[in-house]
Amino acid sequence: IASFDNRENYFLGIFERETGRLLGFYNFAIHLQHQTGTMNLGILPELKIGGPILWPTVEVVLEEFFQHRHVEKIKGMVLSSNRRMLFTLLMNKHFVHELTLKQECQGIDGKRHDLLVFSCFKDESTRPQALNAMPGFIKR
Repeated sequence: IASFDNRENYFLGIFERETGRLLGFYNFAIHLQHQTGTMNLGILPELKIGGPILWPTVEVVLEEFFQHRHVEKIKGMVLSSNRRMLFTLLMNKHFVHELTLKQECQGIDGKRHDLLVFSCFKDESTRPQALNAMPGFIKR
């Protein structure tokens, strides 16, 4: 926790408004020179989908980094096997699927998994005009 300095490393809790219960968190690593960031989102394991956590919070968080922290691009990465987070990033108006790294990570099951990279840009003209198209290898 000591490494979170609110300059290059951020840790932001996501709390339920009514009860104050912690639902998840954002972790950002910012590269100041390149004005880019990497975002991680963690949610409670008992929550079955990530959308209800990400969607109401991400716009405010992204705009804070774009408007006040001099960040131009934020990326998030998700394993193709992490269906709940994958569809959360696919079904939004901020992140664009930029690339897929084939067999990038070895899972706890011993199998190789693709890693998908999604990005959101400060320049709104580069954001999706509609919901993202699903990468071709994902079966609907």
